[in-house]
This record gives sequence, structure tokens and C-alpha cells, in this order.
Amino acid sequence: MRRFLFDSDGVLRPIVLIALLIIVPVTVLALASWGGWAGMAVIAVIIGSVLVGGIRMG
Repeated sequence: MRRFLFDSDGVLRPIVLIALLIIVPVTVLALASWGGWAGMAVIAVIIGSVLVGGIRMG
């Protein structure tokens, strides 16, 4: 996972950065229209946990 997200210098790959800049706002706006702040908070915690876990596992 770490090799997928980061290059050899430890910098986010451009395609990953672009994807995050598109996916995160779309997800937040979709959740705001569905379940309000509670839904957004729950999904943010889940997404953050998956990313942190994936990076730590390598």
C-alpha cells in the first residue's frame, strides 16, 4: 500500500493526490446531503482508519 501511495522519496504520487483532491470533496458533499454531520464524521473516521492501516501495513 505504501508503494502505491508514495514514491521512493516519500512524496504522494501525483495521481494519488489528484484522486484524493477529487474523491474527498465529493464524498463529503454526498454525505452532507445524506446524513448530515454525524454521517460525515463516521465515514471520515472509517476512511482515515483504512488509510492509516494501509500505510502502516506497507
